[in-house]
Amino acid sequence: MLFPVYLMSFLNMMSLAFIYPVMPGYATFLGATIAQVGLAVALLPSVAAVAQPFAGIFSDRIGRRISLIVGATPISSASCSIYSLLAWVRS
Repeated sequence: MLFPVYLMSFLNMMSLAFIYPVMPGYATFLGATIAQVGLAVALLPSVAAVAQPFAGIFSDRIGRRISLIVGATPISSASCSIYSLLAWVRS
């Protein structure tokens, strides 16, 4: 019953584990400065720390499964957009 919730949480954390090591290389390839790369790396945990209390209240009201689906949809869309953008830039 909880397998979809666990799977979505696992895939979300794995996507971050895959993005963080390669993001500085891609950012410098695209012309970003060291400060911009540092800001991009630091922005995600900062926004997550601010948003987690509100996300907790939201998930308590409507349910964890629905809130995970609502949260995973923009992450999936952004990941697909970033990968297609990088493929377009590299060609």
